[in-house]
Amino acid sequence: MNLSTAAKALPIFILCFSLLSACSGPSGGNTNSASTGAQTSGEFPFEIAEPPTYQAKIVMTSGDVERSSFIARSGELRRTDHRLNTPLQLTVISGEREVIIFPALGIYAERESGGAGQQLGMSEITSWLFSQRSFAEFESLGKEGELDKYSVRIDRGDASEVIVFYDPALKMPVRQEFYNVADGERTLQMKTELREVTLQVEPSLFALPPDLKQVAEQELYRQMQMAMTREANPQP
Repeated sequence: MNLSTAAKALPIFILCFSLLSACSGPSGGNTNSASTGAQTSGEFPFEIAEPPTYQAKIVMTSGDVERSSFIARSGELRRTDHRLNTPLQLTVISGEREVIIFPALGIYAERESGGAGQQLGMSEITSWLFSQRSFAEFESLGKEGELDKYSVRIDRGDASEVIVFYDPALKMPVRQEFYNVADGERTLQMKTELREVTLQVEPSLFALPPDLKQVAEQELYRQMQMAMTREANPQP
């Protein structure tokens, strides 16, 4: 499973999920992963609540390929940087208005909130769970460091498994591991986790950078599509 395929399994990017840790991602402390045997079906065995103020790096890893995004929230203000630190980075800042920024070309566009390509939000890592809530079976695997660990089976099948690491202090999942299961063997397909989480956000993150040129929304998408084509087919 490559990253683009794996991302489709999470209704995000819309493009992805939002989960955070009060300090950072999963810790490397002592592990106690013995299963408790406790199971729940169709209901989350933990509470999920998005912090009103936070920022975090979201990292999706498949094989040797790693893709990062950034998300920040301060009340009703939100910012998401898709394809972080790449020539195709796309930044979305939303509040009273929504601004889409393509930093590589120094252009931006405005639109009504909630349009296509909407920013990452609370749904990023958790939306797939919500959308399949009546089919998910959770099994507690005890604790790993300060995190609660769960095995999740989808559609009551045995061909796949998700391991969820939940931070009870933050009330959010902070890592998910997606496995294929065949002949009793598990193969890791993708891992999604939060890193560099803080519960403080600089107001400047939600300000429009200077020296940008405003263009129509469709023009920004056209320019971005051209840039994506150039990236996929570099000239010799």
